[in-house]
Amino acid sequence: MNNNIAWYQQTPLIGLSPMDGVTDHPFRHITKKYGRPGVVFTEFTSVEGLGHGAIRLLEDFLYDESQRPIVAQIYGTSPDYFYQTGLLLCALGFDGIDINMGCPAKTVAHHGAGAALIKTPELAQAIVRATQKAVLDWHNGIDIYQEPNIDQEILTKVRERHQQLPQEYQARDRVIPVSVKTRVGYDSPAIFEWIPALLETKPAVISIHGRTLK
Repeated sequence: MNNNIAWYQQTPLIGLSPMDGVTDHPFRHITKKYGRPGVVFTEFTSVEGLGHGAIRLLEDFLYDESQRPIVAQIYGTSPDYFYQTGLLLCALGFDGIDINMGCPAKTVAHHGAGAALIKTPELAQAIVRATQKAVLDWHNGIDIYQEPNIDQEILTKVRERHQQLPQEYQARDRVIPVSVKTRVGYDSPAIFEWIPALLETKPAVISIHGRTLK
């Protein structure tokens, strides 16, 4: 752990994990109301999909204030698209950004994303650093609505949501941690090679599923 955010310091920190096809906006709302987890994660969302203008994916990032602290989980293989999506998530007011490097699904891992990133640590590092740079650029006042590489229709929707946020979540100086969810290895445990590679990027948190992909 590499942060001083109050809600991350809870012991134990019990969260609602991201589950594709399950933890949508209504599910999160109900779980937060009755289960009161210490942190809530969205379903994971493809940065490549957003990068190619799939505006419907913004529905994955719908939430209400009762769900805070809420962390957006994303996956993919392109550092450039992670950077772009990171900017969008900052504007959408999320309390953190989590990078999925643990999904075992064939539709994800066979394209080099999710748990497959364990086999490409240099790419994994580039992805974390690109996302961290997005947060830093947001803090430094970048005008994301002038970004030529982000779909303009998506930017319009994000601007609308940003303007509806409480003022404290529109602030540029908010701490927005970047974390990683992963596994102990791909085919076999590689914890002593893989985790040090991630630690070089200084993520706020690393969550480890104590299994390999296979």
